[in-house]
Amino acid sequence: MGKIWFNFYQHGRKKEVHVDVENIEEFIQKRFKKFSGNIAFESLGKDLSYDELDKYSLQFASFLQKKCGIKKGDRIALLVPNILQFIVASLGAFRVGAVLCPLNPLYTKAEVKKLLFDGVDGDGKGAIKPKLIIALDKFASNLQEFANNGDVENIVITKIGDLIGGVKGKIINFVFKHIKKEVPEYSIKNEIPFLDFLNYDTSIDKPKMDISDELILQFTGGTSGTIKAAVLTQKNVLSNIYQNLNSVTIDSGDGKHWTKEDTFLGVLPLFHIYALNTSFLSAIGLGYKVILVPNPRDINSIIKTWAKSKVSITAGINTLFMKLLEHPKFNKKHINFSRLKALLSGGMAIQEKTYLALRERTGTEISVGYGLSETSPVLCMHDRFRKGYSSSVGLPHASTDIKILSDKNEELAIGEIGEVCAKGPQVMKGYWDLEKETKDAFTEDGYFKTGDMGYIGINGELYLVDRKKDMINVSGLKVYPQEIESIVNKHPRIIESGAISTPDDLTGEAVALFVVKKDNALTASEIIDYMKEELTNYKIPKIITFIEEVPKSPIGKLLRRELRSYISKES
Repeated sequence: MGKIWFNFYQHGRKKEVHVDVENIEEFIQKRFKKFSGNIAFESLGKDLSYDELDKYSLQFASFLQKKCGIKKGDRIALLVPNILQFIVASLGAFRVGAVLCPLNPLYTKAEVKKLLFDGVDGDGKGAIKPKLIIALDKFASNLQEFANNGDVENIVITKIGDLIGGVKGKIINFVFKHIKKEVPEYSIKNEIPFLDFLNYDTSIDKPKMDISDELILQFTGGTSGTIKAAVLTQKNVLSNIYQNLNSVTIDSGDGKHWTKEDTFLGVLPLFHIYALNTSFLSAIGLGYKVILVPNPRDINSIIKTWAKSKVSITAGINTLFMKLLEHPKFNKKHINFSRLKALLSGGMAIQEKTYLALRERTGTEISVGYGLSETSPVLCMHDRFRKGYSSSVGLPHASTDIKILSDKNEELAIGEIGEVCAKGPQVMKGYWDLEKETKDAFTEDGYFKTGDMGYIGINGELYLVDRKKDMINVSGLKVYPQEIESIVNKHPRIIESGAISTPDDLTGEAVALFVVKKDNALTASEIIDYMKEELTNYKIPKIITFIEEVPKSPIGKLLRRELRSYISKES
C-alpha cells in the first residue's frame, strides 16, 4: 500500500522524527534550561516554575537514592491523582533511572495486589513487584497489608496539600481529612512522609542511562479482560513526544505557534498514558503552563477552573466532552474561549453530535487522535488545522508505518477492512514478564497487532471499525458494534449506547443493544425504526435494553464485556 498518508501531510510536518537527546535526563535538563522562569504546573492554586520543578525533582531523586535505596531499574508504583506530587515524584524517578509504574489510585486493594504482586496467574507472573510505593493518604488503607508484611520495602505517603505549603497547605490537609473525611484510618509501620524529600540536597549519583532503558510500565485498559503492563522505553516515550509536537507543526518544543502565556488544562488522569504524555511530558517539551485538575469526575471544578484561566489547549475524551456540554455554565457567557487554540480528543471515538456541539460552543475544531497504551500512546492524529468532522482518527504519525492485515496475515489494499498493525519508535518493547503474550502481540516482521479493525482511506487517514474481538458474526456476515453505536448515538433522545453479540438459534449471533436514553418516553420500536433508515436488516438489534449508564474504564472507554452481565441477568 505504501505510506500514502505522507501525500496529505500539512506543510511543515516532517515525515520522520529523530530524538536529539541521549536519554530522558538530557531531555528534562534541556527543557528546564530553555523554559527557565516560566510557570510549569499549577495545582490547587499553587504555581510551580520550571526552575522550582528542576530543584524539587532533583531533591526527590536524591531522596529516592539516599533514603529509599532506589537504583536504576527499580520499579516505583505511584497512586497519586493530578496534583504536583505526581509530577515531582515522576521526574525524580526518571532522573535516577527508576521505572515508573502509575496506577489508578481508585483501584481496590484486590486490584492493586493483583497488579503489583499476584500477576496474571496468581503466582506473580507479570506482576511488577515494586521496590517503592508512593501514594496519597486517601488510598493508604489499601496498601497497609503490603507494607506491614514485607512485600514492599518502602511506602511514601503524601497529603493532598503537601506541596501547597504554608498555612494554606495545612488547612487543605485538615479539611480533606477531618471535614470531608476523605482519608480512611490506616497503619503503616515504616511510612515515610513525602515532604521528607525537602531535607535532601540536589546532588545525585547519576546513573548511566541509555535511550533503550525501560522508563514506564503502563497498564493496559483491560478491555480484553487481562490487564498487562506494557514496557515503554525512553526511546518509545521520547519519540512519541517528538511525534506529537511534529503533528501540530511544532518542532520539538521550539514554541512555534505557542507563547509562554499559553495554558494547558490537564483534566484527564495522569496515571493513564494519554494524559501522562499529552498534559505532562509533551507539555514540558513545549514549555507552557499546565493547570492540573485533581478529580476529572468533578465537572463543576473543571468548569470553575476553566472559567478563571486563559486556556489554550486541553485534551479529553467523548465522555468528558459530553458531560461538559451538559453543564449549564459551559458556554461563552461563563467561559472565555477566545484563547483556545486546540482541543484534542482520544481514548475512544468521538460522536459526531459531540464534535459539532463542542465546536459550536467553543468555536474551535477538535483534533482526533488514536493510540494505545502499548504505543506510548499516539499512532495517528488529525492535523491541528483540519476542518470539519470526520470519522477517521487522522494520519499516521511521522516515522510510523500502518499495515492493514487480513485473517491470513495478508496486507490489504486501501479501503479494505482488516486488523490495524503498527510499527514505529513509539511501539512498546513488550509486556512485562509475559514472554508468550509479547510474542503473540507482534507479527513475524515486527508489527504490533492492535486488535482494532479498520482501513486506510484514499485520503491517507485511518478509519477504525471496531475491536477485532468485539465483531459480531450474523449468519457469516460481519457486524461492527461501533457502526451500530455511531448510528444510534445520533438519535436526539439518546445519550449513548453499547452494542455486543448475543447467541441466536437462527443466525448464530445477533446484535444486542444497550441504550442510555435522554427521554424516558423513548421506546425500543422507535429506535429500531430509526436504525432501519441507515442500516441493513441483519445489523438491526434483536435485543434492546435500557440502562442507566454504559460501563466504562477509568478513562471512559466503553467496556463491552461488562454489558454481557445484563444479558445474563435477563436470561
